[in-house]
Amino acid sequence: MLRKIISGVASMAVAVSAMAALTTPAGAAEPVYRILAVNDTSKAITDAGERRLVIRTWHGDANQKWWKISKKGAYFQYKNVQTKQCIAVPSSNPDNGVELITYNCNTDWKDQFWQAVPAPKGQDLQNDQTQKCAAYRNLVDESVVEQQTCSDDTDEEWRIEKV
Repeated sequence: MLRKIISGVASMAVAVSAMAALTTPAGAAEPVYRILAVNDTSKAITDAGERRLVIRTWHGDANQKWWKISKKGAYFQYKNVQTKQCIAVPSSNPDNGVELITYNCNTDWKDQFWQAVPAPKGQDLQNDQTQKCAAYRNLVDESVVEQQTCSDDTDEEWRIEKV
């Protein structure tokens, strides 16, 4: 009886080891990030639904979490964990003040690729197509995220952190 128990435990240990080998690292989960305003790290870029991108107090729900996907050189797409849509510049519009949106991810669209550029207090998120940076108008909940000419202004500096 004891021999059967030991044999069963050994078989289970081998099975668990085999399963771990199959799921690591290829099956490991993609890192998840949050994008916080450097002037108030309680505020995060949030997918508000209906393609709206806003600033909200960090609460940790899926609409405030992002995957970095589809790397092209130093540029990434930021894909929302909840909506599965990417941060984009609508119609690649190069104007300052254009409100950023979320849209179906497409690796052929340069307006969905962003580079994290070192800045004095954090990082600027610079768009590949427009070369403009993601910025917030102010730090109140529901304030829109827009693009502006990249500068040293802290309203376009972010902390991109693994969650």
